[in-house]
Amino acid sequence: MVAVADRAHVAPAEGRATVPLRGFRPDIQALRGLAVLAVVLYHAGRLLPGGFVGVDVFFVVSGFVIGRRLLALLSSSDRVTFASFYVHRARRILPALGLMLAVVVLLAPLLAPIGANSVTSSTGIAAALFSANAYLYRTTGGGYFDPAADLNPLLHTWSLSVEEQLYFVIPVLLLLGWRFGRRRWGSLVTLRVLVVGLITASLIASVWVSYSGYVGGLNGERLAFFSPVTRAWEFAAGLALVLLPVQWLASAKVRPILVVSGLSFIGASTLLYSDATVFPGVAAVLPVVGAALVIYGGTSSGGNGHGSQRRKGPMIWLGDVSYSWYLWHWPLMVFAAAFWPASGSFPLVVAAVASLLPAWLSYRIIEQPLRATTKTRARPTLALAGCCIVAPVAAAAVAAPVYSLVDRQAERAFAPIRDGTELHVDARTGCASSTPLGDRARRDCTWGDETAAASVVLLGDSYAGQFSEMLIQAAENENARLQIATTSCPFSDVVFENDALRGADAPTRVCRRFVLGSIEYLETHPPDVAVIATATDLYLNHDWVALIDPTTGRRATGEAKGPVFEAGLERLVARLRAAGSRVVVISVTPKPGAWDIRECPNLAVIVDVRRCLPPPFTMSDRVDRAAQAIEGRAARLGGAEVWNFNAEICPAGRCRPVRNDALVWRDPSHISIPMSRALAPTASRYLDRILR
Repeated sequence: MVAVADRAHVAPAEGRATVPLRGFRPDIQALRGLAVLAVVLYHAGRLLPGGFVGVDVFFVVSGFVIGRRLLALLSSSDRVTFASFYVHRARRILPALGLMLAVVVLLAPLLAPIGANSVTSSTGIAAALFSANAYLYRTTGGGYFDPAADLNPLLHTWSLSVEEQLYFVIPVLLLLGWRFGRRRWGSLVTLRVLVVGLITASLIASVWVSYSGYVGGLNGERLAFFSPVTRAWEFAAGLALVLLPVQWLASAKVRPILVVSGLSFIGASTLLYSDATVFPGVAAVLPVVGAALVIYGGTSSGGNGHGSQRRKGPMIWLGDVSYSWYLWHWPLMVFAAAFWPASGSFPLVVAAVASLLPAWLSYRIIEQPLRATTKTRARPTLALAGCCIVAPVAAAAVAAPVYSLVDRQAERAFAPIRDGTELHVDARTGCASSTPLGDRARRDCTWGDETAAASVVLLGDSYAGQFSEMLIQAAENENARLQIATTSCPFSDVVFENDALRGADAPTRVCRRFVLGSIEYLETHPPDVAVIATATDLYLNHDWVALIDPTTGRRATGEAKGPVFEAGLERLVARLRAAGSRVVVISVTPKPGAWDIRECPNLAVIVDVRRCLPPPFTMSDRVDRAAQAIEGRAARLGGAEVWNFNAEICPAGRCRPVRNDALVWRDPSHISIPMSRALAPTASRYLDRILR
């Protein structure tokens, strides 16, 4: 490597620094190959649960590579402009990105999941304008790890936007530091202080924001994940390696230990981390330090920086195509998962391997020729960059009418079961509201004649709402008046905490107000029958839900939630019984699990809509017996009876997604409107018995 100024080490931008290690030479390209492989395996059905840290490795490598180029530019001339740097970056990044964005946006009307139709073109435009991370922050709800985010075939472009945004800032900071330091303490000393300060400030911000819940009304963990401010320290870690004085470089004996340690850190994070890991936070330190150690251990003060002339190994080849593979693997995976739903990781792995073909073609036809050309003048590059930015925008304009055409074709194919995906009547009419029953208008969400012989009230969350059509018909059959009051809260006398909304107490307050307010109203205006249904199994089984016993203040998670929920439900039942109402608890229903018609592409719907439906399953495999037992004990102790419709939903214990050309479930958790109506005769018999 070449020494400049006070002996910081600098190498040619495209060079590679290597040292022997039992026949294996650590290499920037090999590290890139390792990083992209980790990301791909993570996306391929979480085969590597923490493989997403490959992006953090990329950030460190990028910081190191462009740091060498920038420092070489700074040290070569007193009149520094970064035109050549930006020309190089534009030619390196934009053509391959622009092509992928345009192709994916054009294919999306047919191949992207229906649920991503509204965001694919918008994400493509945002990515072309270097702002995909900001757009995705606003539109992905629970963030990068949110299951709904997996539907977006351009989700992966967030990291490219972060890098591009840093490219606009980092060179300017280095140039200012170089010029300022030249007049005072020395340029390299100033740059070292600047980079250390950047690492410190960005890392502190990343950790603080990751664990802060909400920051200025923004979701902290999601903000930390997508923001260039909280990612800059990873990039700066690579810069810091470039600025190390030559005398600080490791000896030949120590370098293999550093490389092995670094690879161990990266490997450990890919195996130990998962979607549940708060990230970046403190967790990002392990892969970033690992990447830095590998680069540091592979850096020496001698040689030309180009590595040895040797036959390329598979990891180095992957490193060569890593940028293009990163671009192409995710869209093809999303398309494959949508067209072959419920097929596990197999189509994802096939898509990952298949994506190597467009990646290799992109590398050979676009990346290599542009990198090899000597015509790197600014004006042609600006024209090329403009085309690369305009292409995805033009593709989005072309895709808009295609969406309309394809949607109409899919609508015809989907028509026989279309009403099975509609929202239930409580949601469509505003009866699913956080307003307590007593604060609603008297006739609000009421079906039946005011002079009806009996009154019935349906209470609970969306799991109660799925029985709206059933009870409307049953109440009419039994000359009863029905009022519906549902919301998105567990109907139990508990304090509900949604850990996915850390720091936000609004859901807790709203839920308590709805449950207690509705019960207090019904104690003074008791109906003949109060029907309760709630997603007991969901609240007990999901880690993001915590319950607090209001009588003791004890916070319960995991298996401890069961007794708290049961006691809370029993108290509500007992209060309604004491007021004179007969009380019914509807038992939890079997659910098809991770399935959603919106995850299917229009092409699959047109070819055969039934391929987009969940496969048949056995009822015993999909009913939460523990939740059923909790509901049964609470009902018995409180004085209620239990209604169970599972035999009607799954005759003979077999659950099929379609019956009589109608969907049985509208989504992974709720029965459909046709199924709800089909339960009305059984509900009428139950209601007739209880009203006698």
